Amino acid sequence: MTFREGTSPAMPDAPPTHFNTGVRGIAAMVAAQFAFLLNDTLNKLASEVVPMGEIIFIRGVFATLLVGAIVIAMGLHRELWRLRHRLVAVRVLGELGGTYFFLLALFHMPIGNVMVIFQAVPLAVTAGAALFFGERVGWRRWSAIGVGFLGVLIVVRPGLSGFDLFGALVLVSVGFVAFRDLATRALPTAIPTLCLTMVTAVSVAIMGAILGLAEDWHIPAPRNLLEVGCSSVFLTAGYVTSILAMRNGDMSLTASFRYVGVVLAMAIGFLVWGDVPDAWTIIGSLIIVGAGLYTLWREHRLARAGRPLIAAPASIDSATGG
Repeated sequence: MTFREGTSPAMPDAPPTHFNTGVRGIAAMVAAQFAFLLNDTLNKLASEVVPMGEIIFIRGVFATLLVGAIVIAMGLHRELWRLRHRLVAVRVLGELGGTYFFLLALFHMPIGNVMVIFQAVPLAVTAGAALFFGERVGWRRWSAIGVGFLGVLIVVRPGLSGFDLFGALVLVSVGFVAFRDLATRALPTAIPTLCLTMVTAVSVAIMGAILGLAEDWHIPAPRNLLEVGCSSVFLTAGYVTSILAMRNGDMSLTASFRYVGVVLAMAIGFLVWGDVPDAWTIIGSLIIVGAGLYTLWREHRLARAGRPLIAAPASIDSATGG
């Protein structure tokens, strides 16, 4: 399958940025990672009592109401007709698969381990851009991609006693998310990001309702309802701050700060659940982060030289958040 029929304008040469603008971009990226992590933490806490499908449904309803209100207040409801583009459905499919497998893994393994493996998304997007868009990727970045996925294998450890099936599911989620980001890249820029977010929220809520057909739903306790409701707020906040992050300062420099999510996730995993990563997880995480930072550095250099960035564009869903 190819994404070529959509409009995918080349990214402009990276302009010089003011110091304050760069600081705002970095601060927004850190805030986005923190917001997404709080969303994941609250979902994981709620999953101890509430079934997965019910969590997805309730969160989807809250997110739909919140984003829908913003869309109407901004008058963007008059642009909803643009969602008829067929790649919107392709993008939603990637979002649904990414959400399902990410949460399925998150509810069964330490949050720090999930976030470490999920850092393979930028590497997968870079590889996908070469395969689907015909972007030129030199041997250095192909090597970085290979090294990065080696780090993922060290964390997942297939074929060894430490292998965790749910770790492999995070990799499946990474594939869907990369697929989603590539479809987003091919979409016409005339489609408002908030409209895309609303149709995504509606679709995720519907998926939760369908999953619920095989679950035993019950009225959540006030605490659990608060956890899921607040998670939708943090999810929306993560979307907004991720947009601000990508629109302020140097994109490659700003994007590199997404890796603070790994440190924050390991800290929250220890403070909330007492999770302590083993040596292999730490080694694998260092390899993944190092490969990702090298890839971003190479893209930064190529952008300065006048070649388009391979990283996915600044879409509303460019960060994590299951």
